[in-house]
Amino acid sequence: MAEWIPKTMLGKLVSQGKITTMSEALNTRL
Repeated sequence: MAEWIPKTMLGKLVSQGKITTMSEALNTRL
């Protein structure tokens, strides 16, 4: 699953520490 993260807007948020869990990621619905 980690492979797609850098390729997405979500990945950018994760890398910035704005989203730390998959639950938060799903809640953003990006």
